[in-house]
Amino acid sequence: MELQEIIISVIFLACIVWVGNHIYHYFRQVKDDDNPCAHCATGCDLKRMMEEKQQQCKDKSKKKKKSCCG
Repeated sequence: MELQEIIISVIFLACIVWVGNHIYHYFRQVKDDDNPCAHCATGCDLKRMMEEKQQQCKDKSKKKKKSCCG
């Protein structure tokens, strides 16, 4: 085997290990109930929907407050 083939094989193996490691960590976060949007590079639709739902709940709780004098 030539030196060039050995170097290419080592680089290829390193890439496979790197990708496998990232896939493993992704599924481990999902298994541990980590926030799925914590590591998103772009806007996450799930996070946006969750924030909208929280805002709706806050709005409803403000409307339900009763006055002690009324």
